[in-house]
Amino acid sequence: MALSAGERRPARVLHVIEDLGFGGAEKLLVTLLPELSARGFLCEVASLGPRDDMAAPLRAAGLRVHQARLASLKHAPRALVWLAGVMRAGAYDLVHTHLTLANVYGRLAARAAGVAATTTFHNTDYEPEVMADTAVRPWKLAPYRLAEWLTAVRGRPVVAVSEFVAASVHRRLGYARAAIEVIYNGVAPSLWEEVSDADRAAARRTLGLPPETQVVIQVGRLTAQKGQMHTVEAARRLRDRRRMRWILVGEGPLRPELEAAIARADLGASVSLAGGRADVRTFLAAADLFVFPSRHEGLGIAVLEAMAAGLPVVAYGTGPLPEIVTGGETGTLVPPGDIEGLAGAVEALLADPPRARAMGRRGREEVIRRFSIATAALRHAAFYARVLAPERRRR
Repeated sequence: MALSAGERRPARVLHVIEDLGFGGAEKLLVTLLPELSARGFLCEVASLGPRDDMAAPLRAAGLRVHQARLASLKHAPRALVWLAGVMRAGAYDLVHTHLTLANVYGRLAARAAGVAATTTFHNTDYEPEVMADTAVRPWKLAPYRLAEWLTAVRGRPVVAVSEFVAASVHRRLGYARAAIEVIYNGVAPSLWEEVSDADRAAARRTLGLPPETQVVIQVGRLTAQKGQMHTVEAARRLRDRRRMRWILVGEGPLRPELEAAIARADLGASVSLAGGRADVRTFLAAADLFVFPSRHEGLGIAVLEAMAAGLPVVAYGTGPLPEIVTGGETGTLVPPGDIEGLAGAVEALLADPPRARAMGRRGREEVIRRFSIATAALRHAAFYARVLAPERRRR
């Protein structure tokens, strides 16, 4: 679509991201950019890092992907030169950055190339609960925060993926709240298909799960942040429920600790680590309930995907999760760190299947109403018009 009456060609937008691994920001590009392309935008992606899991689906959607593999700070000069060259050659109207390192490099390169830049903030990297995370080294975050602050595009609108992130960006990075537009990440239409009893039975056969088993699933990178250790502890407290299976989908540095905890508690028959999987949809279809004891989040795209699959959610009421999950309606929110409450909420929902299914149906309706990728694309299109209008007046 044209952004203004006088615009004769589609706006060209370069999305700059740290890398293309299995993350929420990376998934957003895979689902969002084809929708923006369908609305007349010419989008391309520049990735700084080595991981390229999402490069293939982007290219399959007809999007050009530039990859540098220069994300390390020691490669900063080369990365900036490379990125500015991509920007000059592409004649872009706008550079849109995602994640801290890409935010800094992307803004500096855009200035050198003479291209307008904006940012989507996906996380709350500088909040106390993040700084206190044992997996984070505050002394390493400090220079990134300074670089974010010094390169900030405060004279131009930016995006936050939740109200919680918007408040953090305002508080920690000095952006005016009026300049921060909240655009929730959207869920791909393929996840909207309602899971029937036949679908669930087929998924369970595929995964080797007995029909009578009650299945609890968590999807996310295996890190302290995502709280899988709390999930394992909840499973230990509910070990007397013999028909329960807990499946943790994802990979990450916490795997050895999780394997040891599962072995110590003798939970090998009921708790399994499925690893990183491309067929997450199959696991969601096979499940009865989704658990998400994350310590901190920017939004929680895994929760949206579970809700789209019709699953009730039991989650810690962390950060933006109350923006997604309505307690008592689409799931249960538990005070962060309350493992007893987590286990109790899981047990209560599994003991009342009609209530759990009703929550799942309402959650799915909520995702379709508020978190569709089509809605996200329309909001981004309007946002781009707002950002680019002053640039066009200068030309």
